[in-house]
This record gives sequence, C-alpha cells and structure tokens, in this order.
Amino acid sequence: MQLASQLMHHWHLYAFPPAARPGPGLNLSGRTLKTIACRESEIANTVFAVSFEQAVERLQKLDRLFIELDGSFVWSGHDQDQAWQIDGMLYDTGQHLQRVELKGWSPPLAWRQLLICFEWPDQRLLVHWIDLECFVDIDELFSTLDGIASA
Repeated sequence: MQLASQLMHHWHLYAFPPAARPGPGLNLSGRTLKTIACRESEIANTVFAVSFEQAVERLQKLDRLFIELDGSFVWSGHDQDQAWQIDGMLYDTGQHLQRVELKGWSPPLAWRQLLICFEWPDQRLLVHWIDLECFVDIDELFSTLDGIASA
C-alpha cells in the first residue's frame, strides 16, 4: 500500500489497554507497521490520564484551534504553502477522556503537538486507524510514517 504524507488520516485514539498484544504486520510502502491485537471490551475499559475539561483547556492554547463546548474542534494552518486541517471530537466517561476522534492532514509536528494535549508521550496511546482497519501504538505509527516520508 502506498502512503503519502498528504493523505487524510482518520484515527480514533485511546489509552493503551494493558491486555493488548502484538498483532500481524501490515505493509505500508515497503515498511512493516506492527499492529496491535485487542478486544473492544479491553478498549472500552481504558481512559486517558486527562479529563475532558483538562483536554479542552490544553487544546484552547493551540494557535488557530477552535473548540466547541461539546468537544468538537477544528485546527488549521499552513506548512510550506500547503494548507492543513485536523477535525476532532472528544468523548468522555463523565470523569475521564475515553476516546478522541481525529480526521485530517497536517505536518508531523502538528500531530505531535496535538497529542501532547492528551498526555502523550507520558501516556502510551493506541490508534484505531479507521481506513486501514487496524490498531497500532502511536509511537510505532509515527516511526513508520517518518520512515516512509524520509525514504
């Protein structure tokens, strides 16, 4: 599968479930992405270290990010004459953030800045990559995408 950095991504982020285990490798542009195997019930019981309110407060500090009270947000910018945008939605359990839905394209630095709002890299994160129908550790995903971009 060919993967260009300009492609739109559609990801759901979760706190990494303790019972997750290695899954099969997935070929992305000649590189192997190590996937994660886990059950929906394992994911449903995980929460982020930050609350909904803390995440909103942190997101509001990002330049050009607009967030609604319901947790929907849009963040946009420009990178070398190319516009980018990430749309997102926060979901909580009433006390903690449980899932973050992200859709869009941006340079790698912007993705990393966004994830810091959710305690990454201190908290390990699991990505459900909707388009590829797989789960992957966010650090593994970034490593693979960085490798593809530099090839």
